[in-house]
This record gives sequence, structure tokens and C-alpha cells, in this order.
Amino acid sequence: MTRARFRSAGGLLAAASVLSWIACSSSTEPGEAAASVTLLVTNDTCLEGPCVPVSVRGRVPRYAVPGQPKVGFLRLGTVESRSACLVFPAVDSLTVSGPDHTTVLRWMPSDDVSLRAFDPRDVATYTIWSVPIIDTTSYFVPASARGWRVTFPSGTGAAVLEATDPCVP
Repeated sequence: MTRARFRSAGGLLAAASVLSWIACSSSTEPGEAAASVTLLVTNDTCLEGPCVPVSVRGRVPRYAVPGQPKVGFLRLGTVESRSACLVFPAVDSLTVSGPDHTTVLRWMPSDDVSLRAFDPRDVATYTIWSVPIIDTTSYFVPASARGWRVTFPSGTGAAVLEATDPCVP
């Protein structure tokens, strides 16, 4: 390799290093963990007798693709006791493959989501696309608060979310 080509290759390597550093940098300092957004779910079925499990999913507008189940693709967890602390993922992705190309859609807590609650035991009778929804919330941006609180089922058909201090998972 001649000296001119080496300098050119060295310049490309330096530029690639700077670009990869910019692409991978984050807003947190090294060693500092990004804060998680939590959701405290109260399972109101536990008031009388044994608790009915409540699965909580998010319906993400960005994932508006044909075939999205009405409960949504964003899995947050199942509450089998009186309450549970769930954590929103820092990033969630959905890969959509078609005959000509594949697209990856990403969701983060700074994006909109609506929560859906359902009895996971119903999936055995129905499918995830037709399972009856127990309750829903309006759309909100999880990152607008460190913690959220909701009660399912609300008894009103529209559960109310409240911003609160983060819970401990």
C-alpha cells in the first residue's frame, strides 16, 4: 500500500471511529444507568376471592400494521396478585417482513402507547387477535413521568392513569 493510500485509509478509519462514537453515544454519563419508567398495576379482581390474572400490553400507534392484535404487541407483564410493578422496556421493536423487504419499527417510552388489560386464560379459548379486553387507557407518553399507577379493571371501561413516583419491581 502506498503512503497516499495509507493516509486515505487512515482518514477513513478515523472518520468511521468518530461516526460510530456519535451513533452509539447516549445522553447519560458513562456508568450512569438510564432511569426506567415503571407502572404500578393494582388488580381490582382480588377484592373478593382469588385474583384473576391480568395481562397488560401496550397498543403502539407506530405499530399500526395489518394484523396487529387489538391488545397490542408491547408486552409489559401479567399481574397475578393484588398489585405488581411493571417496567416499560427502554426500547421495543417489531420486525415486519414482506415479500420485497423487511422493516424494523421501534418504540421507546418517549412515544405514545395505550394500555390494554385482558385475562391471559382467555387466549386458550380465543386467540390473541380476538381475546376480550377487560379495560383500556387513553394514549399517553410513559417518559413524561418516572412512574405511573393504574387499576384494572376500572369498572368504567376506561382506566385512569396517574403519574406517580416510580415503584420498585
